[in-house]
Amino acid sequence: MNSALKRSILVIVSLIAVIAVLGGCSDTTKKKKAAAATPPAIVAGPTYTASTFAPLAGTLSVTSNEPTTVVVTATNANDATDTFTVTASGSATDHGITMAGFKTTKTAGETYDLSVKLTNAAGSSVTDTTLHAVTDPLPAGFPPLVVGTPDVGAPAPQPGMLFFDVRQFNAASAIGQSWIIAVDTAGAVRWFVPLSGTGRPHDADEITRLSNGHLLFEAGLTTVVEMDILGNIVRE
Repeated sequence: MNSALKRSILVIVSLIAVIAVLGGCSDTTKKKKAAAATPPAIVAGPTYTASTFAPLAGTLSVTSNEPTTVVVTATNANDATDTFTVTASGSATDHGITMAGFKTTKTAGETYDLSVKLTNAAGSSVTDTTLHAVTDPLPAGFPPLVVGTPDVGAPAPQPGMLFFDVRQFNAASAIGQSWIIAVDTAGAVRWFVPLSGTGRPHDADEITRLSNGHLLFEAGLTTVVEMDILGNIVRE
């Protein structure tokens, strides 16, 4: 066999090998694209559990069959303008998301529809809209709050919640009750913690909201407390 013929055969064999490889890559790519279009599945939840210490906050739990990011949108069933969104930090299969910002009044609670959207690394998502969070009315003995009107020329209220402490004193029993309360720009109660109980602080001064969302405050003359938004004592 002469050299020219050998070279021709080698070229043909090489081309066939390249075509075979390209064909295999094409099939693999198609399979990957098909897999990427599959949305994640919810295997447990979602459920919502209100906090023991901070009744207007709670934990939303949901589990997916693969790592996902989660975005939860809460909308008041009676007022579509009363809505807020919470985004879980990081991608995981098990999520415990702290929810805070629900509203209530002294005479009636509110119902919030919760939309829970889970998205996988490929960008496919699934949304559950069956969950609801229901708040109770403010407890008996909750301090009366009076919402005033800003003075003429005063700066407009900033978005968000204002945290402050309230102290009540019963002269007949000489027993005091303190609260940490948060209201929105309209004066609606969005969060509260009664300061009482064994192992719990009984007072709060100089409340500061930390970058992680926790509250830092003085409890008495010698104690500083860090509390998370669920009302749990982180450290003191």
